[in-house]
Amino acid sequence: MRLVVLLAAAALLRAASASDVLAVADASLTEVQREEPGSTARAEAIAAALEGADLPPIERLTVRLALAESWLDGHQPLRCAEIAAAVMKDAALTDPLRERAALARAAAARALLRDGSREAAIAELDALAAAGEAGPRAAAHLHIARAELGMALNDERKPSDIPAALTALDAALALLKDVPPAERIPVYLLRLTTMERGGAKPPEVLAWIQARVADPAAAEVAASAITAGDRMVGQPAPALKAPRLDKPGQPFDLAALRGKPVLVDFFASWCAPCAAVAPAVARFAAQHPDIHIIGVSLDNPQTMGDLPAFLAKHAITWPVVGESLGWDGELDDAWRVDGIPSLILVNADGTVAANELVGGTTQETFDKLEEAMRALPKPAKDARAPFP
Repeated sequence: MRLVVLLAAAALLRAASASDVLAVADASLTEVQREEPGSTARAEAIAAALEGADLPPIERLTVRLALAESWLDGHQPLRCAEIAAAVMKDAALTDPLRERAALARAAAARALLRDGSREAAIAELDALAAAGEAGPRAAAHLHIARAELGMALNDERKPSDIPAALTALDAALALLKDVPPAERIPVYLLRLTTMERGGAKPPEVLAWIQARVADPAAAEVAASAITAGDRMVGQPAPALKAPRLDKPGQPFDLAALRGKPVLVDFFASWCAPCAAVAPAVARFAAQHPDIHIIGVSLDNPQTMGDLPAFLAKHAITWPVVGESLGWDGELDDAWRVDGIPSLILVNADGTVAANELVGGTTQETFDKLEEAMRALPKPAKDARAPFP
């Protein structure tokens, strides 16, 4: 171990560029540290390597940005934003580094929003906007972050705020018109999700994207969007086997409910739109005791402590399962969930009967659930056995 430290110190003395310092930091990591999702090991290694390096100003700024990005990878968005903000104030900053720093700050704000740190996200977006021009790509990602903020409906933000989110995404797409198509695809997908969140019907959403197929990015999205809403419908439901979070220590397996219709509700305690959807699900559950409700929590280790209060507040008495890993888990991928809340109705035969069941308001969500329920084959009597 002492030899490794001495070799690293010697390498730092010879370091003349950002790539040298980052190479030393990466060389100090174990294979497990390199591959572990959400690890802060690389950020810590870069910080240690930077401390012992004598670099020209631009090279030092480059390493500091790599450090900021590594903190973001380690689920430390506030540290990322703090370093990137300091870099943007440095007199030696170049335009490419300014853009990179602004992109890091926008990504940090979006991460804060997803983690439920709404006020911190707003503060960072406001500070980033006040920092000045950082290029079209950075401006686009600021618009994207603003749109995600507008989609997070709560007591202050209503479905009527969705048009502002759509306008922000349109501005982002315009700013990204000259970048490779792959960079616009996620923005188009977010735009479609926002339309759905605002209550747009599937034909309207499909018509919007099909009208823009002159853009290769939109064409690719349109090709998948034609089947996106129905991709799982009629197909066997993915496996859903996870620990019960409402009754720790008890397992859950969706396969055990074959023969009974099931509504699967992907949510999280930090998700404001999920709170808006919860009353519709509760009302639906009360009126249709023949349908099982299963909650799938995407809470992460930082928010798991808030889950019991969320369940109590919204009278959630049905089973709630999850991996306690947030978006780093596997359940959302298996069920093709890219945004929450997400409601998926599974038929008694184990196939997916309907998805895309979240409306722009609580009533619209309830109406969508009712419509999907009416299309189900009539379940057998006493199909719903109580959970232990």
